[in-house]
Amino acid sequence: MREANKSLRASDRVFDELIASRNEKAGAILRDKGKVVTVLFQVPPPTPPGPYTYLEVRRVYAPESRDGLIKTCTAHYVELELVNAGTTHSIPLAYVTLATDPTQLGRLKLIVDGQYRTI
Repeated sequence: MREANKSLRASDRVFDELIASRNEKAGAILRDKGKVVTVLFQVPPPTPPGPYTYLEVRRVYAPESRDGLIKTCTAHYVELELVNAGTTHSIPLAYVTLATDPTQLGRLKLIVDGQYRTI
């Protein structure tokens, strides 16, 4: 790594992030490392649906939107801290879709598939 006019050896974590940044999804997430993003947890409907009406299911199982701070990302997972909850999640990238959040001036939005909540 270059720092000003010196060459420094990259730590294993920095080296891994450099490699991961070549992955399109991981690279997009790493560009916002250390920033707050919108995290939308999609919640799967109950299985079996049970004796609920459609409106009850929609109200109880509505998606959860949270602010998350991106800690790191590899080609396999993203690690983020939910800002107001103080919890850290390591989410497989296979469960993450990227978008922008128009309600937050177009900041990055991570949409987490409801299947993540079942693992």
